[in-house]
Amino acid sequence: MTFNAALAAFLLENPMGETATIEVPAKSTALATAISSNQIEPVMAEQLFRAFNPLFNRADTVLRLADRVKVTDATQVTEIKQSRELRLRLRAIRTEAEKNRKQFKENALRVGRAIDGIYKLIETAVSPVEERLLAQEEFAERAEAARKAKLKAAREAELKPYLGDVLPFNHLGDVSAEEYEKLKAQVIAGHNARIAAEKKAEEERKAAEKVSWDDDDGVVLIK
Repeated sequence: MTFNAALAAFLLENPMGETATIEVPAKSTALATAISSNQIEPVMAEQLFRAFNPLFNRADTVLRLADRVKVTDATQVTEIKQSRELRLRLRAIRTEAEKNRKQFKENALRVGRAIDGIYKLIETAVSPVEERLLAQEEFAERAEAARKAKLKAAREAELKPYLGDVLPFNHLGDVSAEEYEKLKAQVIAGHNARIAAEKKAEEERKAAEKVSWDDDDGVVLIK
């Protein structure tokens, strides 16, 4: 089966608009391989083949002729003339191929811009509503997070007189009221214990300052 036949059969089995990989016969041309190896959409693959296949065929014919022309002497006027004619034919083929290349690439760029524009229209219409619906979807979660943040700030302010600016707790907004009251009682008890310990230490320090030692008589109390 030729590539054209395989391509036609493929397009019949895959209506326009579907995207798939063309399976090229094992003995396909270099052009068919170049098209199929890039997984091009079937309709575009057919367009490329129709545009470039005639050029491949023409080039193959001219290249075969050119291979037979060998100029080794200045007197080979016929061969020299043939060389010029064949070169011009090859240049014409290459020029037409370049023209096709530019047309296909320019069209691809236009298609790309059109696709971007279409997407932008959809994005502009959808994104704001999507964001609003997400906010509504997460309304309860956000409200709960705000409540916990407010509760955490209030509890931190309540414990600050006992703990100072550096609070060792990060979960004050999450614990229940009962758990928080137990925690607060522990904090206050710890604070009071520290105050009592500091007071006792200060009293002991002051008492020690009232005692001096005499080298002859021993301890002497100074009032």
